[in-house]
Amino acid sequence: MIIAAKTSEDIREVKDALKNAFKMKELGPAKSILGMEIDHDMTAGTLKIKQTRYIDDVVERFGQENAKPVDNPCAAGLKLSKTQSPGTDAEQNAMRSKPYRSLI
Repeated sequence: MIIAAKTSEDIREVKDALKNAFKMKELGPAKSILGMEIDHDMTAGTLKIKQTRYIDDVVERFGQENAKPVDNPCAAGLKLSKTQSPGTDAEQNAMRSKPYRSLI
């Protein structure tokens, strides 16, 4: 469980209430959750959540390690039409196995 509050005193109060109701132990400040890195700078008052590891895994899974960054993944002026979409049942079924959404 991650507890966030404006002050350390507020956090302490929540922790104390939880300890009175449940058996628990403190693990210290969170460093990661659900595969995301947590960067908490108490001096600056900032909290950053990063998915660097996940992004690196996706880039590697799709063989895009040497890809150049672009603002838009489509060529400028590209016109798409329905005729470019899979038309037959076989083509549509073949496209279902393509992990396009995972990459985007």
